[in-house]
Amino acid sequence: KVEQVAEEVDSLKDSLEKYVLRHQKRMLEAKERAELLERA
Repeated sequence: KVEQVAEEVDSLKDSLEKYVLRHQKRMLEAKERAELLERA
C-alpha cells in the first residue's frame, strides 16, 4: 500500500514538473515577443 502511494506521488511530481517546464517556456516566449514589439 505504501509503495502504491509512493508511485502515485512520483507520477504526480513528474506531471507537475512537465507542466512547470511547459509554462516557463511559454512565459519566456511571451516575454521575448513583448520585447520585440517594444523595439519595433
